[in-house]
Amino acid sequence: MTRWDDMGRSVVYCRRTYYGYDLRWQAVPLQDVAAIAPRMTAWLKSRDFAKLNGLLLGIGGALVVPPLALPPCRSEERKMKKAASHSRFFPGTPVCIKPGEPSHCQRNVAWLYSEGTPIAIATGYALSRDGRWREHSWGVATRTMPCSEFDEVNAGDVVETAGDRVCYYGFVLSKSQAARFVDDNG
Repeated sequence: MTRWDDMGRSVVYCRRTYYGYDLRWQAVPLQDVAAIAPRMTAWLKSRDFAKLNGLLLGIGGALVVPPLALPPCRSEERKMKKAASHSRFFPGTPVCIKPGEPSHCQRNVAWLYSEGTPIAIATGYALSRDGRWREHSWGVATRTMPCSEFDEVNAGDVVETAGDRVCYYGFVLSKSQAARFVDDNG
């Protein structure tokens, strides 16, 4: 049971691994957050984030939710730069829904990939129905495959595992990046 007086000493945030985004919630002392706040503020004011923010809002939506990692590490900064310059738009339809755990898109898509589902792993941002772009990972079908007993999906179509999205913007991982992603999130 959480004591209310302890709540004022900590904040909760989400930490991720290098290519994986498996959500791991943990409490962080407020003094630690204060120490990293300048770096987070600098990142949010950076040209790279501004470029990505402008690009995503140009597609649609009202807000880009900033990276949840505190602080954004160098690998995160490289990923954001790649997302801004090497990514592409994925329309929200047609989409094959392969239900997984809510809020665990990275784990879900890593599991599908490791089970031999004919997908590539894509990562970047997805626009939700609430108008917010959030970091997200999804599958991209590599060939025509059954989606349900009544439906099939074609190569290049999105394979979603963690909820309904409007559209996607991101990049497809190479096979070596996908292997690391699965190791980090499996």
